[in-house]
Amino acid sequence: MLPIMSGTIYSMGKRAELESKWQQKKESGKIFQKEMTADERMMARYQEDLENMRKNDTMNSISNKLRSGQELTPDEVQYLQRNNPALYQEYQEIKSEKEAYERGLKNCKTKEDVERFKINKMNGYLAQAKSVMNNPNIPKGQKKALMEKILGKTMGIEKVHMKFVSSGRYASLPTDEELTEEKKRKNAQAGESAEAVSDSIGEDAEIAGDAENEGGTDREQEAVDKEEEAAEKVIIKDESLPQLRESADALADSVKAQVSDYLVRERDPGYGLEFFGYDQKGKAVTKK
Repeated sequence: MLPIMSGTIYSMGKRAELESKWQQKKESGKIFQKEMTADERMMARYQEDLENMRKNDTMNSISNKLRSGQELTPDEVQYLQRNNPALYQEYQEIKSEKEAYERGLKNCKTKEDVERFKINKMNGYLAQAKSVMNNPNIPKGQKKALMEKILGKTMGIEKVHMKFVSSGRYASLPTDEELTEEKKRKNAQAGESAEAVSDSIGEDAEIAGDAENEGGTDREQEAVDKEEEAAEKVIIKDESLPQLRESADALADSVKAQVSDYLVRERDPGYGLEFFGYDQKGKAVTKK
């Protein structure tokens, strides 16, 4: 690093002069070590250190955004693509998974289905995290990268889920109970229509033939009713919407806790721990 005589006008002027000369050298292309003076070589190292610090700060900022499930700006995506292809690939994977999850949410038929969908997703992440942690054949560095990816996916899916739950589309979804009642109402209306048609037929021969057909319809309707009753029993035994929501949130919290605890245990104390709620020495910080 360049020694600076703080508090003197001379040191400030000298530094500005060196920076100016270094920039001229850089622009002219004459930046080979043998063409530099001792001061210029020192300034070159200083500039290199400064540039590395900027890159590290930018990359750490982007990495933290990925782990917290935030969207990246177009400039950040381009920066990632140029400077860290591996992390760019991870970004694309997380992005694709979020988009697939959003499509899945739109296919849910009830509010309970939305929470069940999240439960299934979080169970999958929890299983992945445990598999990675307990696999002795995965190198430590690779384990950390995989766990950070799981954390990024979990945080990203949670943001997509919360956005959907706050939407008008979710508000228009029925509950399981409402959907069952709607099906019953439609079946009852269909039965009434069939009965009205049957009553309008007066001829004996036609009545006899219709009676035979009606028997088949009755058997079909009976089978439908049994299916509805079976489905209704499953719904009754299932958790309520608040219970499902609580289970989904608890699973998400469990994934985040296990992954974060692992990353804190396995990473060097210091930079980045504040993201997980720890100080520079690796001790938990109590939020006031």
